[in-house]
Amino acid sequence: VSQYSVAKSSGASQPYLNQVLRGARTPSAAWLNLVADALGLSAEERARLHRAGARDAGFEIDLD
Repeated sequence: VSQYSVAKSSGASQPYLNQVLRGARTPSAAWLNLVADALGLSAEERARLHRAGARDAGFEIDLD
């Protein structure tokens, strides 16, 4: 899956997605859900994505 297709499916620009991937931007939980939908992630993969996003933002979440 290309950055362009994920960005397009999530409603973000490809440069924004690239900034998130490089750690220059912190995505919202809602945007992470859009990315998870675009990638067809399972519930477990979605939870891991949210944990990683929270960790990158400097806090931890418990989704269990």
